[in-house]
Amino acid sequence: MNIYPYLFMLPRAPNLIIWDYKNHNQFELNKTYATRFIELINEPTLFDDSKTIDLELLNAGILTSTPHQTPKWGWDDLSKIFHIGTKNIPFNNIPQNVSEWAVQYLSHCTDVLSSPTPPNANPEYENCEPIR
Repeated sequence: MNIYPYLFMLPRAPNLIIWDYKNHNQFELNKTYATRFIELINEPTLFDDSKTIDLELLNAGILTSTPHQTPKWGWDDLSKIFHIGTKNIPFNNIPQNVSEWAVQYLSHCTDVLSSPTPPNANPEYENCEPIR
């Protein structure tokens, strides 16, 4: 068994978030699933198709039965995650020409600008002058 190579993990107590940044899928693993996943990272031969957790990790694409050859990447891992994770984003309605792209982008910008500003995550910067 193999670990799918396009995964990024974030600890979000009490769970482990697994992001398949190539296919734009996210999974939330509780302690039991995260522990089993770590066991399989350390020793992939422990995969047991009679275990529900192992099969669920396989069916989710977190594990794979085929080895993946990842192309050589000349930069750091964060640039790889960003580059792959921000391309080929799935759309419900894929624009067919430049005009449709522009309309969809403008609609997205309008939605973002009309939504409330998120709360300040960094209170120490609350009294700073905003960048225009």
